Amino acid sequence: YVLTTSTGALIVGLFTALLFNKITVGKRVLRGLILLPYVTPLVSTAYVWKYMFHPVTGIINYLLVQLNVIETPVNWVMDPRYAFTMVIIYDIWRYFPFSYLMILAALQSIDKTLYEAAEVDGAGLLQRFIHITIPGIWWVMASVFLIRCLWNLNKFDDIYLLTSGVVQTVPVYAYSTAFRAYEFSRGASILLFMAALSFIFLFIYMRKVLKW
Repeated sequence: YVLTTSTGALIVGLFTALLFNKITVGKRVLRGLILLPYVTPLVSTAYVWKYMFHPVTGIINYLLVQLNVIETPVNWVMDPRYAFTMVIIYDIWRYFPFSYLMILAALQSIDKTLYEAAEVDGAGLLQRFIHITIPGIWWVMASVFLIRCLWNLNKFDDIYLLTSGVVQTVPVYAYSTAFRAYEFSRGASILLFMAALSFIFLFIYMRKVLKW
C-alpha cells in the first residue's frame, strides 16, 4: 500500500505538473481545480466516494450496468476483492495534488536558458527531459516520495472512513486489535513497530534529502 500509493501519486503529480507547466490560458483556474481533492475535507471526500460506489444508490454502478460493463452492481469499497484497489485509487486521486504542487514549483525554478541552449545544440524533447528536467527536480521528487511514504505508513483515517476496516493496513489492524479485540498489548507492539519504521523513513529523509 505504502509503495504503490506513494509511487502512483508521484507519477500522476509529475505528469500533471509537466502538462500544466506549459499551459498559459486559464492556468490559475485549472490549477485551483487540480488542488480541489487535496484541500477538500477528508470526511467529505471519503463519503462522496463511498456513496458514488455504493451498490444500490451509487452512480458508478448505475453507469457500469447501463453500459453493460458489469451485469449486477458491485460493492466496490466493502468487498475485499476490490476494496484494496479502490483505496489505492482513492489515495492517489486525493494526494497527487501535493506532488503536483511541489514538482511544479521545482519545474518553474529551472533556468529556461538551459532548454534554449539544448534545443540549439539539437537535443530532442526526451533528451531535454532526461538531462535537464529530471536533474532539476530530482531532489524534490525524492523528498515528496519519502514524505508520502512516511504519511502513508501511518495512514488510518482515509482507509477506515472509506472501507470501515475491510482493508487491513498496519494502522487499521493495530486499531482493530487494540480497540475491537481488546488485545491492548499486541496493539501497542504493532504501533511500536510502526514507529520504528517511521523513524527509518525519517532518517533516510534527513540523510539523503536534508543532508544532515
